[in-house]
Amino acid sequence: MTTTIALCLALVAGPPLAADAPSFVVVGAAGESRTLRVADLQKLTVREVSVLDPHSRQPSRYRGVALSAVLSVVGAPSGEALRGRALTLTVEVEALDGYRVVFSLAELDVGVGSTETVVAFELDGKPLGGELGAFCLVVPTDKRGARWVRQITKIKLVQPSAH
Repeated sequence: MTTTIALCLALVAGPPLAADAPSFVVVGAAGESRTLRVADLQKLTVREVSVLDPHSRQPSRYRGVALSAVLSVVGAPSGEALRGRALTLTVEVEALDGYRVVFSLAELDVGVGSTETVVAFELDGKPLGGELGAFCLVVPTDKRGARWVRQITKIKLVQPSAH
C-alpha cells in the first residue's frame, strides 16, 4: 500500500521542475540578481569554441555564451555605453569551492578589449557535469588555465567604491 501511495505521489508531482535544474546567479552592480539555467543561456547567442583544454591537455569543443552576454541580463554596460565610471567595473566569477577570478568589464567588451570568455554548458556535444559542474568558464585567449572556472555558482559585476 505504501508503494502505491508513493507511486501516485510521484505521478502527481510529475517531472522535476525547472527550479531543480542546475543554475548560477548573476549579480549586477546595483545588487539586482538573476538565476540562470541552461535554458536561459540558450536564449542568448550561443557559440562554440574549439580549444586545447589547459587542464586535460585534450582538444575540446565547448558550447556556451559569451560572459559579456551573460552580464547583459543584469544591465552591464557595453559598446558605447562602456565609458567613464563604467570602465572601472570588474567581473568576479566564483566557483562552488570558493575559487574566484576577476576580469575588468572593459577587457570583455569586443569594442574595447580582446579577452574571449565563454560560460560553457556543453563539452564535446554533451551537457557538462562531474568535476566541471553544470557551468564552467572557458578563456581561450589566456595563455594558461588559471582563469578557467569550474562549477560556477555566481558571476558578479562589481563597482569599486569611490575614494
